Amino acid sequence: MRTQASKEIIVKMFDCIDSGDFAAMRTLLAPDFVACLAGNDAMNADAFIGVLQSFADNFTDQLHFLESQMADGEVVATRVVWSARHIANFNGVPASQKRVKIEAMAIDRVVDGKIVEHWGISDFMTLMDQIGAVPPAPH
Repeated sequence: MRTQASKEIIVKMFDCIDSGDFAAMRTLLAPDFVACLAGNDAMNADAFIGVLQSFADNFTDQLHFLESQMADGEVVATRVVWSARHIANFNGVPASQKRVKIEAMAIDRVVDGKIVEHWGISDFMTLMDQIGAVPPAPH
Protein backbone atom coordinates (compact mmCIF):
# COMPACT_ATOMS: atom_id res chain seq x y z
CA MET A 1 0.00 0.00 0.00
CA ARG A 2 2.92 2.35 0.63
CA THR A 3 3.82 2.45 -3.06
CA GLN A 4 0.23 3.26 -4.06
CA ALA A 5 0.07 6.08 -1.49
CA SER A 6 3.39 7.44 -2.81
CA LYS A 7 2.07 7.37 -6.39
CA GLU A 8 -1.04 9.28 -5.27
CA ILE A 9 1.12 11.97 -3.64
CA ILE A 10 2.94 12.50 -6.94
CA VAL A 11 -0.40 12.73 -8.79
CA LYS A 12 -1.42 15.43 -6.25
CA MET A 13 1.84 17.29 -6.91
CA PHE A 14 1.12 17.47 -10.65
CA ASP A 15 -2.49 18.50 -9.93
CA CYS A 16 -1.20 21.35 -7.73
CA ILE A 17 1.14 22.49 -10.51
CA ASP A 18 -1.69 22.45 -13.06
CA SER A 19 -4.02 24.43 -10.80
CA GLY A 20 -1.29 26.83 -9.66
CA ASP A 21 -1.93 25.92 -6.02
CA PHE A 22 1.66 26.15 -4.85
CA ALA A 23 0.59 26.55 -1.20
CA ALA A 24 -1.05 23.11 -1.34
CA MET A 25 1.96 21.74 -3.18
CA ARG A 26 4.28 22.98 -0.44
CA THR A 27 2.40 20.76 2.05
CA LEU A 28 3.46 17.74 -0.02
CA LEU A 29 7.17 18.59 0.26
CA ALA A 30 9.43 17.54 3.12
CA PRO A 31 11.31 20.30 5.00
CA ASP A 32 14.59 19.05 3.49
CA PHE A 33 13.14 18.69 -0.03
CA VAL A 34 15.57 18.94 -2.94
CA ALA A 35 14.82 19.13 -6.66
CA CYS A 36 17.24 18.46 -9.47
CA LEU A 37 16.04 19.56 -12.90
CA ALA A 38 18.25 18.65 -15.83
CA GLY A 39 20.68 21.44 -16.61
CA ASN A 40 20.17 23.23 -13.27
CA ASP A 41 21.77 23.14 -9.85
CA ALA A 42 19.96 21.36 -7.02
CA MET A 43 17.29 23.56 -5.46
CA ASN A 44 15.22 23.68 -2.30
CA ALA A 45 11.42 23.90 -2.14
CA ASP A 46 11.34 27.70 -2.50
CA ALA A 47 13.53 27.67 -5.62
CA PHE A 48 11.61 24.75 -7.15
CA ILE A 49 8.25 26.45 -6.59
CA GLY A 50 9.77 29.62 -8.06
CA VAL A 51 10.60 27.74 -11.27
CA LEU A 52 7.07 26.34 -11.40
CA GLN A 53 5.59 29.80 -10.78
CA SER A 54 7.68 31.18 -13.63
CA PHE A 55 6.16 28.60 -15.96
CA ALA A 56 2.68 29.47 -14.68
CA ASP A 57 3.41 33.14 -15.44
CA ASN A 58 4.48 32.34 -19.02
CA PHE A 59 2.18 29.46 -19.95
CA THR A 60 -1.53 29.12 -19.30
CA ASP A 61 -3.88 26.14 -19.28
CA GLN A 62 -1.09 23.86 -18.06
CA LEU A 63 -1.96 20.19 -17.97
CA HIS A 64 0.23 17.26 -17.03
CA PHE A 65 -1.02 14.01 -18.55
CA LEU A 66 0.47 11.16 -16.54
CA GLU A 67 1.13 8.53 -19.19
CA SER A 68 2.55 5.91 -16.85
CA GLN A 69 3.78 5.55 -13.32
CA MET A 70 5.83 2.90 -11.54
CA ALA A 71 6.82 2.70 -7.90
CA ASP A 72 9.30 0.64 -5.97
CA GLY A 73 9.51 1.32 -2.27
CA GLU A 74 10.14 5.05 -1.76
CA VAL A 75 10.76 5.82 -5.45
CA VAL A 76 8.08 6.78 -7.97
CA ALA A 77 8.87 7.16 -11.69
CA THR A 78 6.37 9.08 -13.81
CA ARG A 79 6.23 9.59 -17.57
CA VAL A 80 4.41 12.83 -18.34
CA VAL A 81 3.18 14.83 -21.30
CA TRP A 82 2.90 18.55 -20.48
CA SER A 83 0.62 20.80 -22.49
CA ALA A 84 0.10 24.56 -22.20
CA ARG A 85 -0.30 27.80 -24.17
CA HIS A 86 2.63 30.25 -24.42
CA ILE A 87 1.25 33.62 -23.20
CA ALA A 88 4.25 35.69 -22.10
CA ASN A 89 7.95 36.27 -22.73
CA PHE A 90 9.81 33.05 -21.96
CA ASN A 91 13.61 32.96 -22.08
CA GLY A 92 13.58 36.01 -24.33
CA VAL A 93 10.92 34.65 -26.68
CA PRO A 94 7.81 36.85 -26.89
CA ALA A 95 4.41 35.26 -26.34
CA SER A 96 3.51 33.19 -29.37
CA GLN A 97 0.03 32.21 -28.15
CA LYS A 98 0.91 28.74 -29.48
CA ARG A 99 -0.25 25.58 -27.79
CA VAL A 100 2.79 23.47 -26.86
CA LYS A 101 3.27 19.88 -25.81
CA ILE A 102 6.41 18.18 -24.55
CA GLU A 103 7.37 14.93 -22.87
CA ALA A 104 9.02 14.70 -19.48
CA MET A 105 10.18 12.15 -16.95
CA ALA A 106 10.15 12.54 -13.19
CA ILE A 107 11.63 10.40 -10.47
CA ASP A 108 10.48 11.28 -6.98
CA ARG A 109 11.31 9.86 -3.58
CA VAL A 110 8.54 9.87 -1.00
CA VAL A 111 9.28 9.26 2.69
CA ASP A 112 6.62 9.30 5.41
CA GLY A 113 4.08 10.81 3.03
CA LYS A 114 6.29 13.72 1.91
CA ILE A 115 8.28 14.24 -1.27
CA VAL A 116 11.95 14.50 -0.31
CA GLU A 117 13.52 14.41 -3.79
CA HIS A 118 12.34 15.32 -7.27
CA TRP A 119 14.47 14.56 -10.32
CA GLY A 120 13.08 15.85 -13.61
CA ILE A 121 14.05 15.99 -17.24
CA SER A 122 11.95 17.64 -19.94
CA ASP A 123 12.26 18.03 -23.69
CA PHE A 124 12.97 21.76 -23.63
CA MET A 125 14.43 21.77 -27.14
CA THR A 126 11.02 20.74 -28.46
CA LEU A 127 9.39 23.44 -26.32
CA MET A 128 11.73 26.12 -27.67
CA ASP A 129 11.10 24.88 -31.22
CA GLN A 130 7.33 25.04 -30.71
CA ILE A 131 7.41 28.66 -29.46
CA GLY A 132 9.64 29.76 -32.35
CA ALA A 133 12.94 30.15 -30.48
CA VAL A 134 14.78 27.68 -32.73
CA PRO A 135 15.21 28.54 -36.41
CA PRO A 136 13.83 25.90 -38.76
CA ALA A 137 16.35 23.44 -40.12
CA PRO A 138 17.46 24.12 -43.71
CA HIS A 139 16.16 21.69 -46.32
